[in-house]
Amino acid sequence: VPLRNFSFGKDGGWGALEVAARYSYTDLTDGIVRGGRLSMLMTSLNWYLRPQVKWMFEIGGGSVHGGASDGNMVIVQTRVGIDF
Repeated sequence: VPLRNFSFGKDGGWGALEVAARYSYTDLTDGIVRGGRLSMLMTSLNWYLRPQVKWMFEIGGGSVHGGASDGNMVIVQTRVGIDF
C-alpha cells in the first residue's frame, strides 16, 4: 500500500514500487505429446499508483529443450490490475 497515492501537483506522490523475480520449470510432455521442458526467468516491476491500482511491467526469457523443436524466447508484457 503506497504511503502517498500517485497524483500530479505539489501534494502528489509517486505511489509505491515493487521489484520481483521468479524462476519456473514446466514439463510439457504428457502421454504421446512430447513437448519437452520449459525453463523461464521473469523479472517484474510493479507500480502501485494507489491501493486499488497496480501497473505491472515484466520482461524475461525462457528455453524449451527435449521436445519436437527446441528454442528460446523473450517475453515482454505489461498489464494493469484494478480492484473495485
